[in-house]
Amino acid sequence: MDETLHHESLQTQTVEDAAHASAQKNPQEVGATASLKHLLKTRELALPSERERQSAMRLTEIIRQLVVQLEQNRPGVLRDHSPLVERLSLHIGNAMGMTLREISQLQLACLAHELTHPGGPHLTLSSLNADSSCALLAQQQLDNGIEFQLPPSSTSLLKQRFEAFDGSGLPRKLHAEGILLGSRILAAVDAYVDFRRSLRNPSGRILSKKDALSKLQEGNGKLFDPRVLETLQETLNSTPLRKALIQDGRWLLLASPHRERVQELRKITEPMEWTSRSSAVLDDVLDVLQDSGVAALCLDLAFGDEDIRALAEYIRLHPTSAALPIFLIGKPQNKNIAANLEQAGVDAFLPLPLDASETQKTIRTRVEHHIAMGALGQTIYGSYEEIEPAELFELLSQQKKSGALWVRTAKLQGKAFFEQGNLVFASWENKTGQQATKTMISLVHAEFKFIPNALWVAPPET
Repeated sequence: MDETLHHESLQTQTVEDAAHASAQKNPQEVGATASLKHLLKTRELALPSERERQSAMRLTEIIRQLVVQLEQNRPGVLRDHSPLVERLSLHIGNAMGMTLREISQLQLACLAHELTHPGGPHLTLSSLNADSSCALLAQQQLDNGIEFQLPPSSTSLLKQRFEAFDGSGLPRKLHAEGILLGSRILAAVDAYVDFRRSLRNPSGRILSKKDALSKLQEGNGKLFDPRVLETLQETLNSTPLRKALIQDGRWLLLASPHRERVQELRKITEPMEWTSRSSAVLDDVLDVLQDSGVAALCLDLAFGDEDIRALAEYIRLHPTSAALPIFLIGKPQNKNIAANLEQAGVDAFLPLPLDASETQKTIRTRVEHHIAMGALGQTIYGSYEEIEPAELFELLSQQKKSGALWVRTAKLQGKAFFEQGNLVFASWENKTGQQATKTMISLVHAEFKFIPNALWVAPPET
């Protein structure tokens, strides 16, 4: 690695890596490095750090709106390129253990990559490999960037999206793990969607899902990370989307400065059909507390009992999270500290070393009770690329789901309402009932969203 590249690598090291490294050196000092009480006070006063956070969120939405406007001028299925790249990339990133902060960096890069070639051809690793004459144009796109000043982490992801896994890519010929994980994910997903959505891909025609994956496999280990391709295959087999639909969009939040502990918890909770996300810093936990999709929070004692107590009290003071189950990974040896944490709002302790059976039982019991008491679900977004339409309707029926399913193509849309798995109403343009359902199931490309427990109100009789 040359000196310039080494410097860039140091600049783009994530906060999560720093937090994990700090925890390994001295776990007892993790809480002291950034007092949660200070973070809470900062949020209340809207000081510069919080304003920067809000600014980043606004930037994401601005870029999203620009991409939407850009795609309005595209024909047919090309309009679905950006949301599909974004959603598949985030599924893969989460499945591969990326933290909340890394996921948000990847999300911004996925959206912004559409703005790096205004009026020019859409290039991918596959197209560069098929036509070496595109290399100069690709380098120009990398040099020009976009008009917005993105955070350095997202900018680095964009700059490395043409790097090949074997070291033959652009611009620095980085190799394997030397390429940022987010860039490896974006490169594979962007190439896949290009094969599925654009006539200008290297094949010159829109490929089937199977053929598109076969094309990517030709570059396995050469252009693309084998682990990324494997996870993409699982994602396209509807694994993450099935879990989200089964759990009404709810998920577990695992917060620990120890990466290996998060991985262990993921394995333990995986058989429970729950999707989980992780964070290495408490500040990111605060960002998702108001998210109705969080079904439970697992906090590592390594963050420090004072910060954990402050966070638990904060959670209990807010109506949307007041009943959220809070589990503490580890148990204080001091009985008074343990009692104080329970008084602040910690529901249960998960003693170390973790016992898989007992951990599953503790989490399942509390979460199921939380849901039974009316915990809200979350709208689930997906596409027929991630799950076959017949499988989607069958899953909602088998799982006895209640809610509204909205399906749309580039120009048309329809809806279907379920009550305890029974389809009670369906419409598609001027069709209703069975005809509308058949039309929605017969579509090849479509986006959808499912809103759990949404009610269908029959129109008044005239």
